[in-house]
Amino acid sequence: MRSWRSPQHQASGPLPADGALNAKLAPGTTFTIVSAAALVEKTRVSLSTSIPCTSSFNVGGQTFASEGTGEQRPFSTPSPRAAARRFAQLSERLTAREWAQVVGEFGIGSDWSGLQVPAFSGSVPSAGGQANLAAQTIGQDNVRMSLLSMAMVAATVDAGRWHVPQMLQASDPPGAGAALDTGVMNTVRGLMRGAVRSGAAQAASQPGPQVYGQVGMVHTGSGWTSWFVGYRGDIAIAVIETGKTPQLSAAALAGAFFSTAR
Repeated sequence: MRSWRSPQHQASGPLPADGALNAKLAPGTTFTIVSAAALVEKTRVSLSTSIPCTSSFNVGGQTFASEGTGEQRPFSTPSPRAAARRFAQLSERLTAREWAQVVGEFGIGSDWSGLQVPAFSGSVPSAGGQANLAAQTIGQDNVRMSLLSMAMVAATVDAGRWHVPQMLQASDPPGAGAALDTGVMNTVRGLMRGAVRSGAAQAASQPGPQVYGQVGMVHTGSGWTSWFVGYRGDIAIAVIETGKTPQLSAAALAGAFFSTAR
């Protein structure tokens, strides 16, 4: 049985106006943690599923550009650009109903009123078509999450079911969702471990217990936001770093946090 603790959050630079608990932020490709679960559960995609790396592709009438070279690569390829490409491509195998079901299985949009502080559990709008669904799988199309709700996504992968976060002084146990499929969660854990072991989240790696995570980079219009979402042991975190250029690394901040966390 996996233990579970309320996720922690960390940020560099000014926090969003609504703070880490209640801010409504675009999560970028960190949201592919949820997308991976949807694809594995609903379409039986596996880590070895081969995906063509084309330079552009069309989903639902919308063109998605990438830096593909045309060769086939496995679904598990630990690259942020590959992540955006493969999830948008594979989204054609999902229906809007299947996608909404898995989003719900992660507790996104659930009732956190018992937390007693303003906190945003996330929002994923109904997909209006296949292009919208494809964009949502890579954290676009008005998908909004707080640092806390993304940390809860990582905690869900670790624990195998979603929990309502709780204040440390709360006496009642947190609410929990139904257990998620063990095989699906093991595959998602493998993807997150690969991202830290040899992919774009490598800066979060630390000696000792293994770190699992995913990264994302979001252009906000006025600057950039770098994300890391992951866990180690029974601690789940979401980290952001903001700046004027994309030369940021929330993964490195996560690594610094894990190097001191006990």
